[in-house]
Amino acid sequence: MPNTISKYLLFIIIACIPFIHWSAIVDTTMLSRQIWLNTFCLLAAIMLLIDNIKKITLSPLHYLLIVLPIISLLSYTYTQNAAETIYTTCKFLLTTCLFFMVTTLLQSNKITLLNISEAVSIFALIACSYQVFELFEKGNLKLLEGKNLYELNSLFGHKNLFSSIMFLCLPFLNYLIINSQNAIKYLYILLTIILVGLLVFIQTKAVLIALLLGSGVSIFVVFNGLNLSPKLKYSSFSILLFMLGIAGILLKNKLTLLSNNDTIVERTLLWQNTWQMIKENPLTGVGAGNWQLFFPKYGLHHFMQTNYLISDGYTTFQRPHNDFLWIWSELGILGLLIYIGIFTLAIYYAIKNIKAATNTQNKIIEASFLMAVIGYLFIALVDFPLERSEHQFFLIISLSIIYNKYFKDKTTTALNPKTVFIAIIVISIFNLNVFFNRVNAETHAHNMLVAHNKANWNLMLKEAQKAQNNFYTIDNFSIPLPWYAGVAYSALGNKAEAKKAFENAYQINPYQIHVLNNIASTNEMQGNHDLALQYYNEALSISPFQPDALLNKSAALFNKGNNDEAFNNILKFKFDAENTQFKNYYLTIAKAKLNKDLLKNKLPATKLNLEMPNINSDTFLLNNFETIKNIYLNLN
Repeated sequence: MPNTISKYLLFIIIACIPFIHWSAIVDTTMLSRQIWLNTFCLLAAIMLLIDNIKKITLSPLHYLLIVLPIISLLSYTYTQNAAETIYTTCKFLLTTCLFFMVTTLLQSNKITLLNISEAVSIFALIACSYQVFELFEKGNLKLLEGKNLYELNSLFGHKNLFSSIMFLCLPFLNYLIINSQNAIKYLYILLTIILVGLLVFIQTKAVLIALLLGSGVSIFVVFNGLNLSPKLKYSSFSILLFMLGIAGILLKNKLTLLSNNDTIVERTLLWQNTWQMIKENPLTGVGAGNWQLFFPKYGLHHFMQTNYLISDGYTTFQRPHNDFLWIWSELGILGLLIYIGIFTLAIYYAIKNIKAATNTQNKIIEASFLMAVIGYLFIALVDFPLERSEHQFFLIISLSIIYNKYFKDKTTTALNPKTVFIAIIVISIFNLNVFFNRVNAETHAHNMLVAHNKANWNLMLKEAQKAQNNFYTIDNFSIPLPWYAGVAYSALGNKAEAKKAFENAYQINPYQIHVLNNIASTNEMQGNHDLALQYYNEALSISPFQPDALLNKSAALFNKGNNDEAFNNILKFKFDAENTQFKNYYLTIAKAKLNKDLLKNKLPATKLNLEMPNINSDTFLLNNFETIKNIYLNLN
């Protein structure tokens, strides 16, 4: 492949990433950019195959990146949801192919660090320009008040994802600043200042800490290798820490998100559930892509302290905000060790590169890539860069540069290039098939959600059926697609088909609260009280105060004749005077229960000093709900 074609191809692939999105699907950037990067692998492999590259060298880093998708694929044998396992395996395969392609292009001198850095600078310029525009559109400095920064849009779906990808651009901008001349150098400096300024303004804690941590480790390694006096080294670090302290004091009243601990508490709760998942499946994990299915199994009630929408199952999570726990929970201990091994080798190679650098400028360049790896590690501990293909691509480029520098004059294992390129072509074609199938499915899923919001049940049913295929069975909120069909069937009065749809949804995701509640309700309507109660109990074991499940279980118990249990159950409901269903259920159950207790002169009723007119008064029963609740639940 001629060098000019390689350079142009890589330049276009990197620089155009911010523009790649598909608005017809729910997540407009993830699948579209996976297809974009997979296309790069396919074209590069074809070109290199034609160009007759002589050899491809392998290192331990290559082997680790090969093993990870193999472990992911093996989890297909025991996974709950095979479609998500296939998709996740494709993402791992894409990462591996990207590493092979970028390292081969570097080794064969088809591309250089300069080519990559220039493309990254355009990428950063586009992303930063949009973000500056967005800041002024949203109100500029007013965004610093409270949590207003979460209103920001970005070309990466979220302000935190923008921050983390911009952090990964810094080594390339640093390289350009050091190696450029005249006016262009100052343009790169200006772009870097704007980029860092945006990181501070946007206040993504993980990225700012990653920047400080990565820079600190890199500076330490560089300083430690320089022939400087210990006194100068210590004083330099002291001045840096002093400046950071002063900046923190001056900005503490403006950088409000940095002192907000809500997300920290929420992440801690996520990690607690993930740890329970790991303890139950420490060796094999639950299967690639299946964390999102098993997460509710370990309880949602403790999320009440941060967000009742989570504890009641109305808001879901697709990842644990910690890539290492994510890998362990899905791929087991071997997957975790492989993943840790990738970063361990990269850090080792990067430190060796710094020590081997012959001048200060080269040491700084090598140190900036060490900073990227160290910083990425921290971000991965509290966020989910593993999910995003562009983040993986930039990480892979950094790893490739570190690898290429370290092994430049070393002997490594060689492979037949044709075999490798053919394998990558086959993998890329398979990946594209999976990704395009998911794009088609997500398009219908998006239409399904729109129809759901408009109560267009016929269209919702049609789109739900079209959305499901072998590679897509749950939507972007971890809800099985048959559940939507079941809701549509129920609204259209087809109870038999609704039940079948909810049963199919249960097979796909048995821990989804709304699936459990609906399958229970369909059984209750058919008089299957015991089976209905079984599903309601499963839902309430996940979320003990889930309002729909509490109300429906109370009705099922009452219909079965268990008045005492029905009454105790509905008393757990949080009083809501606006909820007509709750009021109707409560009044019916309460009157039956209290009448019986008063006639039998039972203690709770006598303690309330109830008389028959009180029992039959809706106003009395509603106004005294909390009193009745406290007395009855305390006695039980």
